Amino acid sequence: MSRRSRYSPNSNPRPQVDKGAMGRVLNSVGNLGLVGVAGLAAVVLGLGSFHRTGTNEVGVRTRKLGFKKGVDAEAYQPGSTYMFLPFVNTWDTFDTKLQVVEMTGEAGKGDRVGNDELEFFTKDGNPINLDLIVSYQIIPDKAPYIRQFVAEDMDELKNKVVRGIARARSRDAFGVLETQQFYDATQREQAAEKAKTYLNEILNEEFGVKVVAVSPKDYRFDDRYSSEIELKKLAEETTKQLDNKYASQTEKNAMLLNQAIAYQNEQEKLADGEYNRAVIDADAYYTEQSNLADAILTEGKNQAETITKLREAMASEGGDTLVKMEMIRSLQGKEIKMLPYSTGAAGNQLMVGDMNEFAEQAGIFKALQATQPKN
Repeated sequence: MSRRSRYSPNSNPRPQVDKGAMGRVLNSVGNLGLVGVAGLAAVVLGLGSFHRTGTNEVGVRTRKLGFKKGVDAEAYQPGSTYMFLPFVNTWDTFDTKLQVVEMTGEAGKGDRVGNDELEFFTKDGNPINLDLIVSYQIIPDKAPYIRQFVAEDMDELKNKVVRGIARARSRDAFGVLETQQFYDATQREQAAEKAKTYLNEILNEEFGVKVVAVSPKDYRFDDRYSSEIELKKLAEETTKQLDNKYASQTEKNAMLLNQAIAYQNEQEKLADGEYNRAVIDADAYYTEQSNLADAILTEGKNQAETITKLREAMASEGGDTLVKMEMIRSLQGKEIKMLPYSTGAAGNQLMVGDMNEFAEQAGIFKALQATQPKN
């Protein structure tokens, strides 16, 4: 037998296949596929059933089927995980952090490329460009309302709602200022507060948004008016400085006048005090001298009356006796001797007599002692 005949296809018969075994194998493979698909579907459903909110987010659930179809009225709280089936429910989150709408004409800044600042006219008709930042946040409890009636997400809320209303109502608030008032920071802040009030009146109830702040930044006038405005501002600043100097000098003059008046009043009080003291001293001296003169006059009158009465007494009979007694009293204790001289037949004779002895013998001294008061 040749080598060719050994490998001829006709040399060995085709093997027979067991169709029953093959069917069982195919059935097993099909069952495994169904189990895998079911497992995969379960995994997908399981993973899709978990819905989370971040720490600064609130969730909104929308039911696609059932008698409660539509947006749930209650917001899902931050930092939580919730489970409900996918496909028949949709899940949206809204950021509760502070959001900003920045409208500026400065290149490289703001929410949009190009000039995005507010353009309007001042009350006195000058065109002005104003950079503005509006800070806002959603009211968390109104997130379902926002999702159902206002916007599907935060970007739509910002660009289609907040931005347009903020630009319109801010123009109304700042448009009441005159050109010069824009140079006053207080005036700009007051207009910003008014714009914030206008925006909240609209956005709070109708759109579920709370405006936290309206912040005016740079402002620019048209070049045609800038130089005139600057000159006017310079003139007004100069006038203000002069007014301040005048007011300061007036205040200083008033202070000096008050000091002079106070000094004058003090000197007048001192002079009045000295005068009053001099008057009091003079009155006291006058009173003292007057009293002294009255005393001297009274004493003189008393002495005159005493002398008068004494003279009257001396002029009477008792006065003569009193005189004699006083004479005797004055002579008492004195040695008195008399040298009577007589002329007669015997011729001239000189006799010596002791008057004290005579008075003693006559009892004059005893009589005099009897008249004196006893101790």
